[in-house]
Amino acid sequence: MPSFAGLLTGLISGLSFGAPYLLYALIGLPIIYWLLRVTPPAPKRIVFPPLRLLFGLKSSEETPARTPWWLLLLRLIAAALAILALAEPLYDPTPVARGAGPLVLVVDNGWTSAAQWQTRQAAMNRALTGATRDNRPVLIVATAENAPVITQFLDPGKALQTVTDMTPRRGCPIAPRHWRNCRP
Repeated sequence: MPSFAGLLTGLISGLSFGAPYLLYALIGLPIIYWLLRVTPPAPKRIVFPPLRLLFGLKSSEETPARTPWWLLLLRLIAAALAILALAEPLYDPTPVARGAGPLVLVVDNGWTSAAQWQTRQAAMNRALTGATRDNRPVLIVATAENAPVITQFLDPGKALQTVTDMTPRRGCPIAPRHWRNCRP
């Protein structure tokens, strides 16, 4: 059974931030602490004669001289959580393909994929990074008709070069109902 420390390390190791520079604001927490502890100066007293009637009344509510420690702690935790939320935390931003066998990438590199091609290449690079780390063979299958279909397993380095060299191709769609509109 894994230990608590091992589980905590596993959770923290997959954590990253989209805007890590905002974490520098955590350095400002002592300043926030100081600002929350400061009480405003006492009001200046001016004698106003009609108020003498009210001197004998006791107020049922009194304002404490200092903020209670638990409220101060709660406010500091809220400020720290707000700073962490603004830093855009991401858990496991690079998904790893699970398993021990070869990695098979089926890539739609038809002309319709050209608009999101950079996103697709980034996803393929992330998958190949995991395959490189695990030293898994890679098979790349391109779906565009004019694209070369590689039917042999590649080492991850060569597969990464193949993915980098891939571009969207003009070709016939896979669905037969669209073949009549296809011109080579």
